[in-house]
Amino acid sequence: MLRPSPAMVVAVIALVGSLGGTSYAAATLAKNSVGSAQLRTNAVTSAKVKNGTLLAKDFKAGQLPAGKTGPAGATGPAGPAGAQGPAGPAGPQGPIGPSHALTATKETHNVGISGTSHTVLTETLAAGDYTFMASAGIENTSGSDGEFTCAILEPIGDFTATLGEVVVSLADNQKAAISVVGATHTDGTTVELNCDSTAGGQFATVTEPRLITTQVGKVD
Repeated sequence: MLRPSPAMVVAVIALVGSLGGTSYAAATLAKNSVGSAQLRTNAVTSAKVKNGTLLAKDFKAGQLPAGKTGPAGATGPAGPAGAQGPAGPAGPQGPIGPSHALTATKETHNVGISGTSHTVLTETLAAGDYTFMASAGIENTSGSDGEFTCAILEPIGDFTATLGEVVVSLADNQKAAISVVGATHTDGTTVELNCDSTAGGQFATVTEPRLITTQVGKVD
């Protein structure tokens, strides 16, 4: 029986390898033995990849471009209100505002020579800051010309402070309207509307005198 020579055997193996090398190599390569190092440059191109066979996970992060932003959806309903938070700390107390007004009035008052007759109205005040407004009509009943001064007075120890005043000169039987304003801080006192003759005639009639005292937050 004839035996093939070694050269013949090598030639046959080479022939088989050239005709079916791809399938042979695929059948004999170890698992996971082919990677990027074994592939030629541009060995895998778009033409060699079946459309629709690659997945997004097959690409590195950032390799796939982001898609276009779609239109905004409709606004959803408002959610339920959250629980009320705790109350904050109380702020500092502000200055006291106008709290009350006091009014002293009478129909008429006769001014004469005696000092007590010069006090037309009085108002007793607690400690605090106050503004004042006094109004009245005054008529000279002296029988001669005279000058009269009406003022809002505040006694301070042995002295008397004038908070506001007005001076009118009147002929006999002449009448005039007066208005006096003032303001003060007091630790507690009695203020008065005082009308007195300061020249000429000594007598006058004060009609509908009114002294309005308003407590305020602060007098500067």
